[in-house]
Amino acid sequence: MWLKLGIIAEGVTGLALIAFPATVGWLLLGQEPDTAGVALGRLAGVGLACFAVACWPTGSRVATPAPPYALWLLQVGMATCLVFIALGTGLAGALLWPGVAYHLGAAIVLLRLFRRTAS
Repeated sequence: MWLKLGIIAEGVTGLALIAFPATVGWLLLGQEPDTAGVALGRLAGVGLACFAVACWPTGSRVATPAPPYALWLLQVGMATCLVFIALGTGLAGALLWPGVAYHLGAAIVLLRLFRRTAS
């Protein structure tokens, strides 16, 4: 259940970036992106949406062992990147710190899930 929720959250975020990159940029960083930022936001959205599709379980199992670990790595990477953006640039919108908290929480939940399934 937690794995599917994480996959859905990343897929929805990807679709939001594709459809509304300026709005997501403003909510996350407190500023609307320029034209290049909008384009990069859409590219990132496509990557997240595709990643979500790649990680979706088939039947009762995930297709390969790599996607769940890739989802964990994405969570850690996103949290780290958001913290560096906030501290390094001063950019911070209403959703930046909740985004950091979500990604850190998701990483912890996934790590516990992996430990439980490995034993």
